Amino acid sequence: MTYGRSTPVDAPNILLRKPRGAGESDDRANAADNNVPPAERHIVPPRTARLTAGQHGAFDTLANGHPMNAAAYTDLVNRDKARLEALPIAHQEPAPNENSWYFDADSVPITYLPEFIRGKP
Repeated sequence: MTYGRSTPVDAPNILLRKPRGAGESDDRANAADNNVPPAERHIVPPRTARLTAGQHGAFDTLANGHPMNAAAYTDLVNRDKARLEALPIAHQEPAPNENSWYFDADSVPITYLPEFIRGKP
């Protein structure tokens, strides 16, 4: 039996690369001023629930007749508690946006359990 997904996949998350400039928000960059360098953003997949990943076979294995890969449990626990804000490239924005973070790097490693459409995350 194949399990079909009936829920939509969430939109990707948009992360700041630098602290936001005048007129910018998390998902809107200011491109109106030629004297300001272009704003950059990271696009990362949304987080998924353990239940959803399990229902789609993300932790299944056919080796030795075991229905679940035992090593996947440790990975699942670590990914479930992972937060992007804990990465060394994460920096808290200055006031008044101190509840927001920016990630000053060429790429952001995905340490949490990401959403997926087919196959394993």
